[in-house]
Amino acid sequence: YLAQQTKATINRDYLASFLMFPYAFTELTTEQTAYEKIYRILPGNLVQINTDQSVKKLNTWNPLEKLKPLENITTQAAGEQFREILTQAIQERLNFGKAASHLSGGMDSSSVVCLGKNLLPQGKLTTLSLVYELRSLSKETDYINYVLDQGGAIDPYLIKADNYLDFQWSKIPEHDEPYAGLFHLGMETAIIDLASSLGITTICTGGGAELVAEGNRYHLADLVHQGKLTQALSLSQEWATAKNQSLWSVLWEYALIPLIPPFLKEGILTLWRGGYGTWPKLGQFSIPPWIKPEFAQKYKLQQKAWATLSRTSTYPVEDSFNLLGLQAIAGNWAAWHLAAPLNIHIAQPFLEPRLVVYCLSLPRSIREVPGLPKPLLQEAMQDILPEAILKRRYKGNFNEVYWKGLAQHLPQLEEMVRKSSIDELDIFDKSQLIEAMREHAVGIGDIPSGSRISSSLSLIAWFDQGQIFH
Repeated sequence: YLAQQTKATINRDYLASFLMFPYAFTELTTEQTAYEKIYRILPGNLVQINTDQSVKKLNTWNPLEKLKPLENITTQAAGEQFREILTQAIQERLNFGKAASHLSGGMDSSSVVCLGKNLLPQGKLTTLSLVYELRSLSKETDYINYVLDQGGAIDPYLIKADNYLDFQWSKIPEHDEPYAGLFHLGMETAIIDLASSLGITTICTGGGAELVAEGNRYHLADLVHQGKLTQALSLSQEWATAKNQSLWSVLWEYALIPLIPPFLKEGILTLWRGGYGTWPKLGQFSIPPWIKPEFAQKYKLQQKAWATLSRTSTYPVEDSFNLLGLQAIAGNWAAWHLAAPLNIHIAQPFLEPRLVVYCLSLPRSIREVPGLPKPLLQEAMQDILPEAILKRRYKGNFNEVYWKGLAQHLPQLEEMVRKSSIDELDIFDKSQLIEAMREHAVGIGDIPSGSRISSSLSLIAWFDQGQIFH
């Protein structure tokens, strides 16, 4: 709206940053926006806007600066305190109108439901679940039913979701910036549309649990940085055994890669090619071959990749990853562009600031145990979650939803690319992008490489704003 009113021009430098940021469901941690002379207030910042339209930054909230290490605390005590804070966070978010909670059968969303169903003084907690007959996801319904079979104040709604494949873009809401997770639109729309039809005003989700309830293993890099090689090797072996991986794969990913200088992380050949990767193995931070060299050079795409890599390589590496994760996850595209227009609020109780600070203040040994997913959450939810969910080690993935969706909607996506007026920005070689799309639709290229296609397509969809299939 502001861009329309001020006739702001598109910020190509921001688009360059967007294309080089590899994380799909997050927001870029920059004050820039997709439009020139329009800036965002970053999460955690308090500002003062004066009558002359000048802006003064008053305060910045950094959760890592609020940490008070809790050294002598037992796992049981930590779990009890975690459950108490999480319960309070859910309670506060259920106080507005008719409440619902997304229930996928995973530990995160199931925890929110199992605690939340006891917090409504009147009525029941509506649960919204996508259920599949697809081979890779059909068993997830069993875990949803384990929660429902416990009973309690729950009003369950199940959505048959096999037809809500990725890249289902027949109707895209107008949105202010490109969104790399746009490929998931069909799934997100299904849940929010059902909630709207039921008169729901608040939807709680399990989003953010991975940032607070478990570690990221990058302290292995910090141990190497400190010269504690024996300890790093021992812990890496524990993780390798627990994950049924080779020792080298764990050491390489969590102990060594973070310490490699940013300009070398994508490899010597990528550096020699000026930051360009080769399809179908692009890597997370290399420049896709369908981005024109003139654009890449003018807007310094290689340097933008190095800047992000530098943020996750700063010692202590563990804290650097935590901070970037917390800052980037603050944005919620579905909440703004799907839910808000329907007067629905999406809440994420796991990102309650008190819970974030508390969890990151705990000893790592409580939050990170080789072989145990989210050990702190498991401890907190003893005797509350169904045993089958507490003990499960793996969840189904959405790869089948992604690839079937890409293959099914490939003709429309190709047409979108060919007809798009994005040529005026001089970013893409459309023929190379379409060729990569065709190959990826038949399974060529890994997930990180495919995410670069998704980002490019979402940028085109944003630019064309709702005129994709007309």
